[in-house]
Amino acid sequence: MNKVFHRIFSLVLAISLLFCISAVQAENTEYPLEVHVDMAELTVRLPSSAIYVTQDSTVNDLYFQIAGADSYDAVMADLTTNSVYFGGIDMGYSWEIRIAVQPGAPFSLKGSNQAFAQMYLDAIVSDFTNRGVKVDDTFVCESDDHTFLALRANMGGRNMYTIMTTSGTKLLAITIADVYAGSIAMDELKNVTMAIINGFVFD
Repeated sequence: MNKVFHRIFSLVLAISLLFCISAVQAENTEYPLEVHVDMAELTVRLPSSAIYVTQDSTVNDLYFQIAGADSYDAVMADLTTNSVYFGGIDMGYSWEIRIAVQPGAPFSLKGSNQAFAQMYLDAIVSDFTNRGVKVDDTFVCESDDHTFLALRANMGGRNMYTIMTTSGTKLLAITIADVYAGSIAMDELKNVTMAIINGFVFD
């Protein structure tokens, strides 16, 4: 149990640190942009105002036309080093998303029962707390027959939602955060988070 837990915690904390949720249901009808993330076996839906980058992106993609072609090498190295297969940002620079993928999930969160999911979420929160990270909200929710474990914390002055789930045999750590402190109201960030979760479609 300890070995499994530490593996999960390491991925969740790592993706959260890259950015130094009571469950509110939100419609995703305003999230028409669909991007398939092969490694995650997942389709992500985003607002049309968002741009995104994957490990397959080229320097000619829209993301680098806006971020600058000179950032290509650094961005791609960051994605590869941190096992991040999808990154997106709202062009109003209010929120951003990253999805890290680790093969070999120790269990499946597809159709898992709430008690099992809550047990693991409580363990993750406990470890965050022991490391000095204040978690101010948690929830377990379901979408597309998958269970999501979520927590909210403030790191480096930025609000972040860290969500864990599984896709097939892979462990996913999804972080949705404000781009800078105060770039988006907490309630709005929560709504964005839930709309993205509700828009996930697994293969």
